[in-house]
Amino acid sequence: MSYCSSQDVRVVHLDPPLPDEFRQIQDFERRTYPGEQLKFSNKGSRTVALTFRKGFRWYAALLGKTVQGYSLFDFRDDDAYLDDLGVEEGARRTGLAERLVSIGIEDAKKMGKRRVWAKYLVSNEGARRLYVDKLGFTAFGDVEDDGLGAAQKVEKVFP
Repeated sequence: MSYCSSQDVRVVHLDPPLPDEFRQIQDFERRTYPGEQLKFSNKGSRTVALTFRKGFRWYAALLGKTVQGYSLFDFRDDDAYLDDLGVEEGARRTGLAERLVSIGIEDAKKMGKRRVWAKYLVSNEGARRLYVDKLGFTAFGDVEDDGLGAAQKVEKVFP
């Protein structure tokens, strides 16, 4: 996928994703996790069914009609959970991930949520910098194996 600059990209709430937007997210996932079971497959995945239900919200970074990145938040409880985040390889380190998380944080505040929490693989230094250094999340709980590796939970608590 092509990429220009972060300023050319708009971050929007997808309510829900259109079929082409969802297909682009699936294609992105296939390229990012080759050989892994796809989280957002069309083959009756429980995750797919859940993510179109009330309380889940998709955001996308769009360059024209091309998805450059996405985030998925779960707003069903008192807390908001960042369920997934992805940015195209050519669009990384441009601020898009920060924008995709920040829009969910702002919506969580508007909804009266107590906090937003997420988890990242300890081996992913870029994710740690995003959550902790740029967005002000703090670690909580023990490092746990989430099936992909050692994962750290982080949270941003609202005053």
